[in-house]
Amino acid sequence: MDDEKQFIRRLSSRSAEIDKPEIAVEFARLLMAHKRYHDAQLIIRTALQEGPRYDLYELRAASAHSSLEELWKKVHEAMEIKPDKHSADVYNEGLESPGPDWGAMLRRLTGT
Repeated sequence: MDDEKQFIRRLSSRSAEIDKPEIAVEFARLLMAHKRYHDAQLIIRTALQEGPRYDLYELRAASAHSSLEELWKKVHEAMEIKPDKHSADVYNEGLESPGPDWGAMLRRLTGT
């Protein structure tokens, strides 16, 4: 799917460092529309772990964060499973870590 390749390219780009959670919101929505809930869950978790950068773009970060939390809930409802963690817990744990490995997550997603 061309859209998926475009999202993967954007998330792989070093120039997208600031925008990755925002890009992830749209990518997760696309994956959910295609009923690829496990892949969407992986994207959402990684974006929550990184956390939107409130210090740089307050309104955009708040919107991305709110969207990720909503998607976290929806993806688990679609998969008919209970989340292993609340979205706030994933976000807070991400604040205490060096940040997610987007490259590893994308390799896992694409199977490469």
